[in-house]
Amino acid sequence: MSHTVMVIDSSGRGHALCQQILKTDRSASVLYVPGCRAIEQAGITSVPEINMTDLEGISALARQYQPNLIIVSNIEAIKAGVTDQLLKEGWNTIGATAKASKLETSKGFSKQFLNHAGVNTPRYIKCSSEQEAFAALENFPNRCVVKADGLCIDGDGVFMASSPDDAKAAIRKLISEQAFGDAGAQLLLEEWIVGRELSIMVFVDDQGGFNVLPPAMDYKRSDDQDKGINCAGMGSVFPHPLDSTALQEQIRTSVVSPIVSQMIRDEILFTGFFFIGAMLTNNGIHVLEINSRFGDSEAEVMFPAIKANLTECFELGLAGRAEEIDWQFDSHFRVSVSLGQGAIPSDDTDNLGWPYGEFKAGNEIYGIRNLEETGSELFFANVDRDAKGKLITAGGRVAHVVGSAEALSTAVQTTYAGVREIDFKGMKIRTDIGLA
Repeated sequence: MSHTVMVIDSSGRGHALCQQILKTDRSASVLYVPGCRAIEQAGITSVPEINMTDLEGISALARQYQPNLIIVSNIEAIKAGVTDQLLKEGWNTIGATAKASKLETSKGFSKQFLNHAGVNTPRYIKCSSEQEAFAALENFPNRCVVKADGLCIDGDGVFMASSPDDAKAAIRKLISEQAFGDAGAQLLLEEWIVGRELSIMVFVDDQGGFNVLPPAMDYKRSDDQDKGINCAGMGSVFPHPLDSTALQEQIRTSVVSPIVSQMIRDEILFTGFFFIGAMLTNNGIHVLEINSRFGDSEAEVMFPAIKANLTECFELGLAGRAEEIDWQFDSHFRVSVSLGQGAIPSDDTDNLGWPYGEFKAGNEIYGIRNLEETGSELFFANVDRDAKGKLITAGGRVAHVVGSAEALSTAVQTTYAGVREIDFKGMKIRTDIGLA
């Protein structure tokens, strides 16, 4: 019996989720809202005319197509209350509520939540003015991390300040220059800690049951050797190169369990995924952030590794049985590389493009048809079609190339073989994903 799954998203994460639903459930068709006009894949129908924060439009679409399952995986939709609206109307819905979205939309709220949960997190000071922030720098004499408190679209609003002068420049950028608008009106100064990036994905149900997926490793900095600025992510590796049974147990007991317990106490439980960005240090795991949805670019390497029927997994969660889910991950390593829209070389400008500043989109994308020969695959994020139907760039992170293999080194080679087939003006990548 065929059934319809509606996915509310428009990113590489959403494309990876849609594709894996089809791969693991042959009876499913996917309504991708607003989706991506570039996707031409049997079983996936994008609805670009519906905005993902349009509650009335999404409700009307649900009434029209009568989906068996709806997945809300974009933070803008979650923040706007799409999950709440769909649940109120009685639809089977996977996704965080607007109340739970504060874990992501306010870093100050998230840090306070982590402290209440008793989870290790870097010490911080929240500031509401430049003067207050400059004075607070005395507590971080060498280096610190400066974070916009609010949600910053297509970028983290996070600045790694290696000196007091760098910190002051970041503070001015957020408050005086309003680089991220109201999101930077308040900011956090946070302790700089050293370790390996650790991406933790958790599926939780509204009864407090949870299921922890194996960890991945994300690359947040824009340039090779972890230089440049923090952004939405330049690539990921799954499973984490340091993954082990002992590490997974440590994650479960010292991080996830106390976080879910605090969610119960704060009455912000929901059925769906949440992301924990952490650092694996010599002194244990330190949580840096929580997101109220599945991570991106981690989704592009994690979803394709799942062999179990995804819709059946989600149905277990909706029945309050998240702990019973067996994702059945395969044995491959996967590596993703994000293709960013940097500045166009012919531009007479010092601007570097995304994620440093302005860029020109609308550039034709070449080489996609050659990708299959390399054994890698492509997930669309900010891709559109021009009047002639040609694929063009439409945003900062354009697409994600993913390669897989039994060995990490081979997965890296497969991924970059795919990357070399793609070209568009100003294409920007990191060349060390899976190597550093």
